[in-house]
Amino acid sequence: MRITINLDADVLEYFKQRASTPHSAAYQTQINAELRRLMEADASENNLSKTAQELLQNDEFIVALKDKLKAA
Repeated sequence: MRITINLDADVLEYFKQRASTPHSAAYQTQINAELRRLMEADASENNLSKTAQELLQNDEFIVALKDKLKAA
């Protein structure tokens, strides 16, 4: 998909400079890869948070955790 996006000059220069090194991906590809990395990290963090919330609502887990802490 092709879009138009406004980037700060220093951000664009950073990626263009990275792209100028031998065997580097084009700057657009690098920007896309960094955005994807952030997106996937955010999704992963949200899944972990959701799992933690589910565990804290699970009475069996809480009892097992309490027993484990007593034993420690």
